Amino acid sequence: RPCPRLEQSDRALDEIIGQPDRPAMGNTCTRDKDALPIQRMPSKRRPFVTLNVYNLGTLAPIKLVNSVMRHFGGGFFHCGVEVDGLEWSYSDVEYDPGDVADGTGIFSCPPRYCAGHTFCESVPMGPSVLQPLEVLTLITSMEPKWPAASYDTFRQNCCHFADALCVRLGV
Repeated sequence: RPCPRLEQSDRALDEIIGQPDRPAMGNTCTRDKDALPIQRMPSKRRPFVTLNVYNLGTLAPIKLVNSVMRHFGGGFFHCGVEVDGLEWSYSDVEYDPGDVADGTGIFSCPPRYCAGHTFCESVPMGPSVLQPLEVLTLITSMEPKWPAASYDTFRQNCCHFADALCVRLGV
């Protein structure tokens, strides 16, 4: 199912900044691994891993705040881990507004295109120690620790997930 993902967070941010009723996010996101264009043949190749960083949301004031706060090691960012042609991340909002956040919070989207956020930069992490099919197995094995309901802005968010995934990918 499509995942508007952070629509609730976006609404709260819009109320603070004063730009309500932006469209829902994530119509290219998915939690359905069967729908992904993942190589199904065994391979010895080690996919390259890239950390993609986004300004949270799409509003110009966030980009401005981040450009200043970045010099002090802070800001409002979203991130995802690109590996083998897909970007993986984590969020708390699942499917439609008003739905209870159940199931996995892990999702994928096209690299550098996490709808609802503004792409900022890519950070090359290096080649994974895993083969492409092992990456999908790894993502599946991480799902129990990363349910949507466990999302916490400060203790378990997309940045924590990206760190955990990169460590397990060996980068």
